[in-house]
Amino acid sequence: MKPHLSKSDISSSAALASKRRGRICPLTQIDITHQRADCRLATTRTLHNLSQVNPKQFNALVDKFLTPQRDQESTYAKSAAICSRIRKLIKRIGSVDR
Repeated sequence: MKPHLSKSDISSSAALASKRRGRICPLTQIDITHQRADCRLATTRTLHNLSQVNPKQFNALVDKFLTPQRDQESTYAKSAAICSRIRKLIKRIGSVDR
């Protein structure tokens, strides 16, 4: 059973979302505003959605972060590999600003 949402719940949710506008993944430059507030990097799901919404930008990330041998993999596998690469790079560089 779905919980009932009132108009005030929806408006407060919209207000919270507006306060979080402009969050960008530091390595991919993708908007991550829709992700949890404690997320600082793009997630696999975000990249998978990007592949459907903006394939050109997703392919640019594939070219930037993955080797050509991964071209035959599924979109989800590519998204997961890019996220893994991002996390490894952040560990090497240092923590993300909070």
